[in-house]
Order: sequence, then C-alpha cells, then structure tokens
Amino acid sequence: MSADGLFAQHWTSGRLFNADWELQWEKRGDVFHLRLLTEGDLPDGWRATEFEAGKAISVLLFGERKREGDRGWREARIPRWLEYPVEKTLGRVRLIAIPYMKEGMVVRMRLKGVKKP
Repeated sequence: MSADGLFAQHWTSGRLFNADWELQWEKRGDVFHLRLLTEGDLPDGWRATEFEAGKAISVLLFGERKREGDRGWREARIPRWLEYPVEKTLGRVRLIAIPYMKEGMVVRMRLKGVKKP
C-alpha cells in the first residue's frame, strides 16, 4: 500500500520513532518531505547532514494517571484521555530525546522513546 493509502491522507505531518531512529514527514503542496534522524548509517539514497548528537534528555509529557482504573492519562486542559505506549502505571510519563547540535546550538531533537518516571 502506498503512503497515500496508508496514513498520509489523514496526517500532513508527523513523527515515527524508536530507540535507533526517527522518521519525520511533512506535506508541502502535493509533495511529502521526509527527514530520517539517526546516529547509525542512512539507507541508500538518503543525503546526510552532519550534526553532533548530545546526551539523552527527558521531558515530562502531559497528563497524570491517578487511579488504577483510569483508561489513560488525564490533563485538565485536554478534553480526552491521553494514551502513551507504556505500561499503565500511576503517575506521569517521560519522553526521551537526543539533541542534535551544530556549533554548540541545538537545531533538532530526535525522539527516542517514552518511559515511566
């Protein structure tokens, strides 16, 4: 199935990530622009841009799970349950990211995963 049939019709931009890489996409006009962030080797046909990868950081995500029976995480200003791909435990969830720098300045953040605090 093509990207148009699978997900791109509904999402004009987005990010998919795991511990080793992050794929970003953005639709501009009729064309999708892709960016692959990784400290590993790029697949054939991808053009490299040199960045210095910093140490992983973590950021608290929206919402808190206060009771065992909660379906997900709640944030008062967001009118729905939030879902994160971690075991449903009490408390908050953290996003792990790798800063990419040029000349000592952060220019990109590669998402790496989510974890319980």
